[in-house]
Formats: sequence, C-alpha cells, structure tokens
Amino acid sequence: MDFLKAELAGMKRKMEEQKSELGNKKYIKRAELEEIEEKQYRKKQFEEKVFGGEKQKGDGNEQASKRKKEDYADDYDGDDTVNIPLHEINRRLRLRKEPILLFGEDPEDTFRRLRKLEHETPLDVILERQKNDFQEMMNEVNARQADEDARGVGASAPTSSKSAKQEKYRWPEARRRVREELFKGTPEDDQRTILYFWKCLQNMWFRQLESRPDDIKRKAEGKRALAQFFQNQSHLKPLFKQLKKRELDADLIPLFGEIVKLVEAGEYRLANDAYLKMAIGNAAWPIGVTQVGIHSRGGREKIFSQHIAHILNDETSRKYIHACKRLMTFCQTLFPSAPSKSMEYKAMEKSLLYPTGAPEASE
Repeated sequence: MDFLKAELAGMKRKMEEQKSELGNKKYIKRAELEEIEEKQYRKKQFEEKVFGGEKQKGDGNEQASKRKKEDYADDYDGDDTVNIPLHEINRRLRLRKEPILLFGEDPEDTFRRLRKLEHETPLDVILERQKNDFQEMMNEVNARQADEDARGVGASAPTSSKSAKQEKYRWPEARRRVREELFKGTPEDDQRTILYFWKCLQNMWFRQLESRPDDIKRKAEGKRALAQFFQNQSHLKPLFKQLKKRELDADLIPLFGEIVKLVEAGEYRLANDAYLKMAIGNAAWPIGVTQVGIHSRGGREKIFSQHIAHILNDETSRKYIHACKRLMTFCQTLFPSAPSKSMEYKAMEKSLLYPTGAPEASE
C-alpha cells in the first residue's frame, strides 16, 4: 500500500507541474503533454552531458555541480538551445585551437563541448601556453630602440646584467676550470664549473652583439639576432638556477660536463654527438621506459636513465637544452676548429646572429 500511495503521489505531483507550465488549464491536450515530457527529458539529458553526472560521485561534489548549473543556467532555455550565437561559440573554440565542428555534431553538442573545455582549462592557461616569447623579445628590442631614438641617444641593446657581473666571467678562466677542475671533484664542484662555462659564453655573445655598428643593430636581421639572444637567455634561466643551487639532476651532470669539456677542446662534432645523446638518447626506448615486463630478461641492464631522451621530460628542459646548443654554435663561430672537428664548417660565418671579430676572440 505504501508503494502505491507513493506512486500516486508522484503522478499527482507530476500532473500539477505540467498544469503549472501550461497556465493551469482545465483541460490538457495529449500533444501538449507529450511536448512537456519531451522538454523535461531533453533538459535532463542536457544536464547529464554538460555536468558529467557528478551527483554519482558523492555528496562532496554535489555543491560544485549545483554551482556549475547556476553558472550555466543563463545559457540554457527549455528547448535545449543556447543563447550564445554560433559565431561566438566558433570564436571561443578557435581561441583554444579546437575544431569548431566535429563529425555528427549539432550546435547543442558543440556548445556542450565548449562548456566542458572552459570548465577543464581556463582561457588564460591556454593563452599562456600559446605565448610567443620571441615576439615579446622583438617588441622589447623595438621599444628600447624607439626610446633611445626619442632621447637622442645612440641605439643600444637593453642590458641583460650588470657590467661588473659580465666582467666576472672570463674565457681564459673558464678554460682553466674545465681543464683542471671538471670531473676531478664532487658533483657540486662540477656544477659550479659548468655554470661558469655557460655563463661565460653567454656574456661573450652579448658583448659581441653590443660591439656591432649602429647601422647593423637597426637592421631587421640585427634586431632578430638580439631578440634571439634574449630568448636564449630566458630559456637558460631555469638551468642556471638549478646549477647555482647545486640541484641539477644527477643524470644530467656527466652529460653536460662531457659537452662542456668537448666544446672547450674544440671538438665540436663530438660535442654535437654528446648533445644528441643527452637530448634524444640512444636506447631502443628513448622516452624513459625502464621496465619492460614483470620478468627479468636479457638486455635489461642496457635500459637505464642515462639513455633516455631528457628533451622529452618537460618543456623547460627542452628549452634550456636547445639553448645550450646555440651557445655551442656561437663558440664554434668565435673559436673555429679544423673542418673535421666542426659541425657545418663556417656555415654561420656571415650570420648576424653570431658576430665575430670582437676582442674576446683573442683572449
């Protein structure tokens, strides 16, 4: 009896809701009743697709689901359509580099997909990923040059560090440290030597760019060269920070040390091989697979961390590893070696990115 009473009460409540939607009419047509039922069904389906059925996850997410429904309530009308124009939906999807239409998708499905993307990843995060740091450096160089022209001063590049700090790193001292100290002490000492060597090359590159004539600095290619230097400098900051705090990954210390030792000796071809070994690895599985099954098999000892592709670790690692390759190319341009020891011998000789002829080359 209790079951029948509950069913009758539910049907009565449903009838009252339908009557209220039709304006409390005395008589209701079957077509109107079917339309109301379809409307309620489509609304229920809309909520399940947009909000992902979060009620089933527990009481902890019910409030969050309720808040999301309130946020999206203005975009939903009773006919499962949205109040956002189609061109606005397309614009938001294009900002996120997402397709504006998938196969078999109607406008309501597109709207639901947009809402799901907006909830999972805010737009500011997407724009941060798509940021063009090289263009920002170009804008900085152009703004500084315009400021110098307005003040009537000769165009000069924005200083990246204090002059005293730049003078601290000298090429003869860097070569001496690499020859006498690298791999002859603790890992902390090796990190100190590696940091000094890369910073010395970076400051030499900056002074070479500063020593260019003003007419070359004002050319489009000259501006791009300066912007690429500052981009390279920003990419190296995480590496320098780890080296300064002696927190570089233990697997990377011998790899960076080998590159530094070969670059200092003028063995640029071997240094490039060491760079490739660090960047993409030389194992059968370069992306870090160290377990190939539950059983011990022959050849497993060949799979260890020194053979993985460190450039695939994260975006920050990829940037500073590539930035070190640019410093290697600059060093080869400034201190050329025999063709058999060089990579692309004299290929960058006429490039404005790596100018030569400054006093540093003779030190």
